[in-house]
Amino acid sequence: MQKMTLKTKLVLGYLRLFLPSVLLISIYLYVKIEVASLVPHFCLFEKLINIKCPFCGLTKAFIFILNGEYKLALIQNILSFFLPIYLILFQVSKYFKFYKKILRIDFYFTLIVIIQFIISNYQFPKT
Repeated sequence: MQKMTLKTKLVLGYLRLFLPSVLLISIYLYVKIEVASLVPHFCLFEKLINIKCPFCGLTKAFIFILNGEYKLALIQNILSFFLPIYLILFQVSKYFKFYKKILRIDFYFTLIVIIQFIISNYQFPKT
């Protein structure tokens, strides 16, 4: 069996990133945003413990991003910007076997999840 060259690895890596993006864009074009916003909110974490999980509001935030309302998406859930970046960086690091980078990426993403958890459950005082 032949060893893959760096160029072949890069092409395969780009395809691994490109094909899911095409799939997501296709789904976006097929399903109307108004229909996607009718998805009911159900969070088992919230139902059992009565506090919001860090991922509550993520679907609505993605809908805001698709509509070009980035500020509302950031207010809704900060993970809406970091989750796609994390998934791409994780896959690229895993593909090229950068194991120390994977641990660093996981650490920073976990910190962002904890920050989102605190933000979503903290009741800001009304002035």
